[in-house]
Parts: sequence; C-alpha cells; structure tokens
Amino acid sequence: MTKRFIPATNLDGGTPIGSSYLATFVRCPYLFFNQYIRPAGDLEDGGMLVGIQPRFRSSALSSGSMFHTFMEHLYLSGCRDGHDTGEWDIDAALNAMAVCREEVRSGYQETTDCDKDFDAMMLLGRQYVDEFGRQSHSGTPEWPRFQVAFDGDGRPLIEREFRLELGYNDYYITSKPDIIMTRDGYLITRDHKTAAKSWGARRANNIDTDPQFTMEHMILSELFPEEAFAGSEVNVVVKGLNLGTKAQRFYRNTTTRSISDIISFKADTLDLLHRIDESVANFTDLLESTGDLELSAGLAFPRHGVRTDACHAFNRNCDFIDLCLYKDNINNNLGAFKPRRVARMDEQIED
Repeated sequence: MTKRFIPATNLDGGTPIGSSYLATFVRCPYLFFNQYIRPAGDLEDGGMLVGIQPRFRSSALSSGSMFHTFMEHLYLSGCRDGHDTGEWDIDAALNAMAVCREEVRSGYQETTDCDKDFDAMMLLGRQYVDEFGRQSHSGTPEWPRFQVAFDGDGRPLIEREFRLELGYNDYYITSKPDIIMTRDGYLITRDHKTAAKSWGARRANNIDTDPQFTMEHMILSELFPEEAFAGSEVNVVVKGLNLGTKAQRFYRNTTTRSISDIISFKADTLDLLHRIDESVANFTDLLESTGDLELSAGLAFPRHGVRTDACHAFNRNCDFIDLCLYKDNINNNLGAFKPRRVARMDEQIED
C-alpha cells in the first residue's frame, strides 16, 4: 500500500513544467521566448535553448526568497517526532534566512540593498510571529487550529514537490505547496505571498482563478485520490508598512476547485504545451531558413505583451522590456542578461 503523501512513482529524466511556465506563454509569447527559449551560445556549436535572465535579480524576488526561507524554517522548527507542536523557534528561522541572504547577495547590483531587504524581511518575520505564534500579542494564534500535516514516514509536508505525468511526450507538471496542513482537522494547502501594500487585498482576492492553486488541486487529487482537501489558502504578508500603522498587514483567503475545473485545466495545459512545441518548432525552422534569430523569434513568438499589458505586470516593468523598446538594436541590450539556469521552469515571475 502506498504510504500517505508518498507518490507510488518517482519521475526522473522528463521535462518539468510549472504553472508560471505556462502562464508566461499566455501572457506574452515573446516574454516566454526570452525567459525559456532564447539560445545561450551558438546552436551550431553545442548551444542550448535555455533562455536568459537579468544579470541582477529584482529586489522583490530576492526579498521574497528570503521571507519564504524564513517561513519554511519557522514551521519546520515546530515539527517534532511526527507532530506539529506549534512551538516556533524564530532564531532558527532567522538563521536560515541569513544563509539565504548570502545565497541571493550576488544577484543584487548594490549589495547594501541586500542587507536592507534582509532587515525588512527580518522585521516582517517577527511581526508574523507576534500575530500568529503561540504567544500571539493579537490574540490570533494559529496552533492548534492550524497544524502542519505529515507524510507516511513522519516527515512534515513543507516545501514538498509533487510531480504528475501528463501522457504527452516526456512532460510532467510540478507543484510545490509551501505547506500542506490541517485547518480544524481538514487538509488544505497553503502558499505564502509577500505583496506591496497596494497589492495585498488584490493578491488575496484573485486566487479563485489563479492557475497555481488549480495545478495544486489537479496534481494532489490525481496522485492521492483517497485524500480530501478542503481547499487551498493564500497567506499574504504585506511589505513596507510602518510600525504602528493601522493598515492591514496580513490577508488570508481560501479557494477550492471542482472536478470539472480540474478536467478543463488539464485539457488547457495539454493545449498550451502543444502550442508551445509548435512555436519552438516554427522558430527553429525559421532560424534555419532565414539565419535571422531576431526575425525568427518575433514571428514564432509574437509580442502579445503589448496587448495584455504584460509589459507592466505586477506593478513593475517586464525584465525584457528593453528588447521590445529597442527591438532594432537588440544585441546592444543583451549584455544586461545571462543564460538562465536549466530546469527552473516553475520559478515564479511575480512577487
């Protein structure tokens, strides 16, 4: 018998697909091309279609990584011997975040900004513990109503990746809920999000159509049909609020998905993968016949971002906006980028 939350089959050697990979193609095919396809190196000399990324990472992404590390180790610190005690060790979480700070430091153009972000995330972490810890100052402790769930081997279900084969080529889709936990005894997934103060409520209220949560439900329901989930919760923590402010700092909201939602989403996913494969094949054919990389890219991956406003999504400019604004002089702007790491297709492009 399969142990609880331990997949019967481990997938290795295939092509992982995450929610953001698909959403990026829908948002703007040319953005998708740059992020996942643009060649790194000469294709005739062993180069690869791996995409590019900015040489310097945005502050929002790096600070988000630090805060996620804090949250991961905060919840892990309360897990002992297959049980969630709710006894968080904030020092352990802060120490883990300090390690993450050094890992992301090279992505900052100004390293002093890294330390400023770390200080801000450290304050945010302390505020979170004050709000929801067992000694909550606000009277809203999570435990015991919310508790981390565990797999059949007694390991906490925190930052656990799950993989589901799609039956098309070698693709499998991945999902990594920040936590699988129980709320009032019922299973839910929870994902942490940091947001600017003007985006907190909106981030919490748009989850009914967020594909990340649909993908979580699809993967978990197919891998573990015997488990009943009461929904998925988004846990939004607002950045940049001054101490003593009366503005809301924390938002939570729960969403569910029906069987028909999941069936439709899987069909949509396969349709998108077919369209992506066709675009890549079209690009390589055009490149072979014309020898013009930029022309081939523009024809195979149109700049639909100017129609969907992907150029300015999430309250900031697209990382590749200069490649569109100065499309007749792209080579002079490529120095701001470096090859993207392979197999990071599920990396979030939003804050």
